[in-house]
Amino acid sequence: YTEISEFRQIRHGSLEMKVTKEIVTSLNFLNSTLPSLLEGIFAFVSDSSRLYRKRSRIDWLAFVYPILTHSMYRVVTLIQQRLYTKKKKKETDRQKHEIRTYMGDAMQRLIDIQINNLQEVQLR
Repeated sequence: YTEISEFRQIRHGSLEMKVTKEIVTSLNFLNSTLPSLLEGIFAFVSDSSRLYRKRSRIDWLAFVYPILTHSMYRVVTLIQQRLYTKKKKKETDRQKHEIRTYMGDAMQRLIDIQINNLQEVQLR
């Protein structure tokens, strides 16, 4: 980590900045990403080998059931979202049309009222 702080102080030109950035990225990869990846791979392999050794005692229905229920849940949710989106769009379009109609009628009535008011003033 002392090298990283030293490299941060050296950043003066574009070439130095690019080199520094690459070194910091490489050190970050080697110090955190790669060990985490290797740890995950090791855990997956060890758990898989333990499951493979105990495969005769595994109830496959108990293994497949959560996957099937989650898949069905996702399908139902997706269908509901699509249907709701279509229904909501239709409702929104209908409401917009109604608002335009009401506003147009209101504006026409306001114009009629103003014309009637002007006629009364002009008739006096």
